[in-house]
Amino acid sequence: MKIKKRNGKIEDFDKGKIVTSITNASDEVNEPLNESDIYIVTNAIYHDITNEKDEIISSEYIFQAIYTELKKIGFKDVAESYRNGLNRR
Repeated sequence: MKIKKRNGKIEDFDKGKIVTSITNASDEVNEPLNESDIYIVTNAIYHDITNEKDEIISSEYIFQAIYTELKKIGFKDVAESYRNGLNRR
């Protein structure tokens, strides 16, 4: 599976980047997620994007999926930290 970055560059999908992003966002708000929480979120995102028919998924789609999943399972502060972190880039 390929990911189209905001700058137009195409990269291979890397689950590790989702884990790192979620971990960083949770650390910023002093609400560390345990490995199980991270696993649940990461696998939900992976399942969501692998169900897409497109071979190339936009990074914006992945961003929204992560944000939505974090909010859905009750990590609203982590979700906001994640969103704010991306907006600072």
